[in-house]
Amino acid sequence: MAAHRLKRDDAQITEAWRVASSLRQFCLALGMSYNVDGARHLCEQAGLEYPAPHWGAQAGQIPGETAGERLERELREDKLARKVREVDELYKRAKDELADQREFLAAVVDAAASPVPPPDFRPRERQSRHLPAREMVLHLSDWHAGERISLVDTGANVFDWDVLQWCIKRYVEAVVESARNVMRAYRIPRATVAISGDMIAGHEVYAQQGFQLCRDAGAQVVEFSALLASMLREIIGRLPEIGEWVVEGVPGNHGMPLGRKAGAVTATLNYEYLWWNVLRADCADLPLRFGEFATHGRCVFEVAGQPFVMTHGSEIRGQLGIPFYGIRQAWAKHQQELGQVIRYFVFGHIHQTSLTTYGDGAAMSSGDVPGYNNLTPRLRNPSSTPKQSVYFVSREHGLAEVSYIDLQRPAQRRQG
Repeated sequence: MAAHRLKRDDAQITEAWRVASSLRQFCLALGMSYNVDGARHLCEQAGLEYPAPHWGAQAGQIPGETAGERLERELREDKLARKVREVDELYKRAKDELADQREFLAAVVDAAASPVPPPDFRPRERQSRHLPAREMVLHLSDWHAGERISLVDTGANVFDWDVLQWCIKRYVEAVVESARNVMRAYRIPRATVAISGDMIAGHEVYAQQGFQLCRDAGAQVVEFSALLASMLREIIGRLPEIGEWVVEGVPGNHGMPLGRKAGAVTATLNYEYLWWNVLRADCADLPLRFGEFATHGRCVFEVAGQPFVMTHGSEIRGQLGIPFYGIRQAWAKHQQELGQVIRYFVFGHIHQTSLTTYGDGAAMSSGDVPGYNNLTPRLRNPSSTPKQSVYFVSREHGLAEVSYIDLQRPAQRRQG
């Protein structure tokens, strides 16, 4: 049907028929695609012989081959050429796929040969938006990084840089386990890292402190910042469901060079102030929002809509040698000075894990990491095993759950 739609002038057809040496050239001369039926129709229209006797009368013609035979041969050759191109394309594709498979196989071999840690195959907990929410607080206090506690001074407890690193690994595992346990019934959209001070041991806080150090104050600042940033990086990486992380902090009494003997120096003349800023730099690649480092000693923030006030705890003054009697007075003093009701009061300094409730609120201490040291026998309050606290807070009910992270070393457990 397509041939009957071809319209050409007889003079054009005749000229093209005369000058062409093949059917292909005839079609080209008329500006049409290679079309056997169309060419036959045009030749019949102009009263010309089809195929022309002179088509194919050129060098390379097969002897004795008629124009019709040549036309059939050209058609066969054209089909064969198309098949060759198709086969060539398939070959190129197969060659490319083979190269990709070789690269994949090489990558598999390299991966299998590389020493990589075994993957964690535990299924990731999914947080349903239909579950009630709990916000998490990691309360860090009194890590005393750089302090050395010797067996000769305590008879039982040992603490140094190697033990500190063991405690960090134990802390990571325990925090992740606690969070996963809560995620079975609740979702945790937000976490706050609340730092209550004395994270480093400091410099000459008391007389002859240098004998009780395994790192000087400068090394404490730089090296412990890197350790804590690595700890936070692993916790955040293993709890990807928690979308928001906030860090709040106050300094302790160990950051001030010479301690109380330093006198009325500015609050930023403090090793913990330096440590906080180095920590921020070390955590620059983490999804952490650093809040205030309250060099004035008191930090106010909210968790799940509940107001918290945090201090180091050195302002608490006990009665009869027991510091807990002074907690209520310190808590009330902070509320009066702030002019607002504070439901939760968190602090450190006393090296005790504690939770004391007053009405619908609570005062909570996070404990310490080093444990019993050479100064402990001089204190009236008993020493506690190394612990840190994790709180889970509900917007509706306030403090809903507390996890105590036991950092007691295996040797201490055997002796206990």
